[in-house]
Amino acid sequence: MASPQPERLAITPSSARPLSITPGSRVLKSPLSDETIWRRLKEAGFDEESIKRRDKAALIAYIAKLEAEVSALF
Repeated sequence: MASPQPERLAITPSSARPLSITPGSRVLKSPLSDETIWRRLKEAGFDEESIKRRDKAALIAYIAKLEAEVSALF
């Protein structure tokens, strides 16, 4: 009988409940191509540079939050 493998868990950013990551997990993909998504965003009044700046700012803020949480643990 094979020994059970430990289940790997990750914490999702929106909640404290664990997210099970298994070898069979799949990454969600949009049925739309990148070109279609950017075209729709441009039609809605968004430009690529402003979206990238917002994404970068949000990522920096999220990393800072995670660093604060990690430093609070020690």
